[in-house]
Amino acid sequence: MKKTILFDLDGTLTDSQEGILKSIKFALEHFGYDVPDEETLQLFLGPPLVDAFQEHCGMTFEQAEQTYFKFRERYGTIGKFEKYSISKYCRLIG
Repeated sequence: MKKTILFDLDGTLTDSQEGILKSIKFALEHFGYDVPDEETLQLFLGPPLVDAFQEHCGMTFEQAEQTYFKFRERYGTIGKFEKYSISKYCRLIG
């Protein structure tokens, strides 16, 4: 019998906030949108980004989707590596 261990990396063993927020800022700036303050940017973490762009930046669905694709362009190549491990959990499994 095979045994499998699953790890919940995002937010549990690693914190990817830096890469996500930098990629959001990149996408907004690319299209000339104002970048929200840091407190508002925190609200982008968790819910679908297309919804967050509409709610917090006043975009239409089409604009939000276009901005999301630009976000993915950066996050997929750079942003996903901008994270750090949450060391207290790594010590438990290390």
